[in-house]
Amino acid sequence: MTKLRTSKDVAKDPRVHSIHREHDEYDGPSWWVSLKPGFVCPAMECGTIHERTIKEVCDLMTTVTTMQDY
Repeated sequence: MTKLRTSKDVAKDPRVHSIHREHDEYDGPSWWVSLKPGFVCPAMECGTIHERTIKEVCDLMTTVTTMQDY
């Protein structure tokens, strides 16, 4: 699989259901990625990734696996 580097790369990934950026008045901006059913991010222990930078999201996307392999 091609290395993900941008939010557009993440959005195009076939494992991703949705991606959005939100801004919290106390913590600043962060990214949310919702994975499609059947996929999990082991570091988050669920099908959602929440990180401050898109680089951190891309790094965690390399760990995404199927629920069956988790």
